[in-house]
Amino acid sequence: MRDLVRARATAVRVAGKARPHLQGFLLRHSRVYPGKKGWTKAFRRWLTTVRFTHPAQQIVLQDYIHAVTDAEARVERLTGRIAELLPIWSLAPVVVAPVPMP
Repeated sequence: MRDLVRARATAVRVAGKARPHLQGFLLRHSRVYPGKKGWTKAFRRWLTTVRFTHPAQQIVLQDYIHAVTDAEARVERLTGRIAELLPIWSLAPVVVAPVPMP
């Protein structure tokens, strides 16, 4: 379980780095999201409308978007695996035990 939790932590770090890479690319090309908050459903819909005239830039945009979605899917997949294995883990009673309040 320790290795699985570490793999998930790594996936979270990768996802956390993929988003700024995409945002930096967009800012370098003056593509600014008009909404208030990024990484919402509206932001993700906006990303599907962003187009570049040069094919290389469009390829890079799609690659950054895929990097983000792949990293997020990896986190979800590993989180699910942890939840699946937790009931049969020998230390599960310790992990799910309520914490006493002082």
